[in-house]
Amino acid sequence: KRKEEMQSMKAALEDQHQGKVVLLEQEVTVARERASSLERELAAVEETVGAEKEARAALEQRIELAKDAERKAQTEAEKLQEAAQEEIRSERRNSQVIQEKAEKYAKEVNDARRIQDLHNASEQKQMNEDLTTARAELDALKQELESKKRECKTMRRQMTDLSVFADDEPKPSTPTPLMLSGEPVLGQTLRVSGGNTTNCVAQWHRVSSDGNTDIIAGATRVQYAPEPRDVGYLLGCNVSSPGGKPQMATTEKFIEMSPGLTDYVNTLMARGGGEFNVVIVQLNGAMQDRRSVYQLEVLSSKLKIKRNGRTKYKENYHPRMQVCGARGGGDAAAQGLFLALTPSLVFMLASESSRERNAAIMLIRKFSQQNGIFLKGPESSSPSATTAASKTTGGEEKEPLPDQ
Repeated sequence: KRKEEMQSMKAALEDQHQGKVVLLEQEVTVARERASSLERELAAVEETVGAEKEARAALEQRIELAKDAERKAQTEAEKLQEAAQEEIRSERRNSQVIQEKAEKYAKEVNDARRIQDLHNASEQKQMNEDLTTARAELDALKQELESKKRECKTMRRQMTDLSVFADDEPKPSTPTPLMLSGEPVLGQTLRVSGGNTTNCVAQWHRVSSDGNTDIIAGATRVQYAPEPRDVGYLLGCNVSSPGGKPQMATTEKFIEMSPGLTDYVNTLMARGGGEFNVVIVQLNGAMQDRRSVYQLEVLSSKLKIKRNGRTKYKENYHPRMQVCGARGGGDAAAQGLFLALTPSLVFMLASESSRERNAAIMLIRKFSQQNGIFLKGPESSSPSATTAASKTTGGEEKEPLPDQ
């Protein structure tokens, strides 16, 4: 029975011990988990501390940079302050020098005034004496002039009596020299007058700075309106008349660009083109109705002539296209524009003003140059001045010169 009690107690103790072992194992597991959690927390704390250290280091670096910048700014401020003070001192010295000069000039002026006051009396006396002498000389000259007039009248009567020139003999005449009027500026009209300009044959030409001449085809009248291509050249006109000697007149200055025209054209180019109101005066040499207003639209790659928003004519830039100012006479020549879209489609246009005419010519030439094409008007040295290229039918067509 005791043995059974002992076994029972042993079993109970074993169960109790086993329970304590289980509890201890559970506590150990919990302790291990707690230790793992603490290790993770420790690692997180270490990471946070490291980040804080890095942030602190970065902050300290920024503080150092800010301090350097502050020191530099302070140094610059000191330099600027020193320069300002030096400038103030210089201004003070200059003002002092100016004041000294002003005082010196004032003293000189006062001295001059005192000297002038001293000499006024003697100068007035001398002036009165000079005036009396001049009046006497003037009276003597008047008497001499009257004597010369009487002698001239006597000689004229003698010449008339002697009949120096017979009535049937021609009197010698000296032709008056040519005169070229007008400002050498775009938008103005040049005119040749004097000399033998009646029933004459005129021919205008360009003269470069090195003396080379370039005939302007079609410019055969005594009036001529310079166009943009003439800028930088002298313009001359040869005039010959039946029975007279050839004469020539040349501008004294090189042709200049009108004020603001270049900026106006550059603005239009930046916008991609411009539109100009024109009247078609001639189409292929035939007169047109001048009451209709058209729009000449100049674009970067082509030209259009429109009316009421509808395109009537258009053409891309090509080497056979021609453009220049009208080369005829008259006050409206400065507004005339010669435009050959093709050899068979030639216009004489009239712009609203000379400024618009010259701007259109410059804009067309600049856009064509961007396309690798250099446009100009008919020239006497070029075959296209007298003969155009063949038509599609194979025939030849005369190309008109802009002299209308």
